[in-house]
Amino acid sequence: MSKQTAIALADAMGGVAATEYDQARQWRETNRLSRPELAELTGYSQEAIYLFEQGKNSRGEPHPPLVWQRYKLACLAVATLKHFNVKSVKDWTWT
Repeated sequence: MSKQTAIALADAMGGVAATEYDQARQWRETNRLSRPELAELTGYSQEAIYLFEQGKNSRGEPHPPLVWQRYKLACLAVATLKHFNVKSVKDWTWT
């Protein structure tokens, strides 16, 4: 999420800074992706995406920074696929 989008989201929330998990949900919604669609594209389960967007793991604890980094990299890959109009990783080749 861009800094400008994060600021707009914070403004919409009454000036409260958006959390990492709020930003994750907002990014998915802004990109018009359902949880099942994002799950298909990233390899994360729908439940895992739901938990990221709730800011906790399956034990109810916050995700460590490295886990967030991996999830954000997966979402970056999805954004890149969308940018280049690649519908699926299956359609992409190494050439």
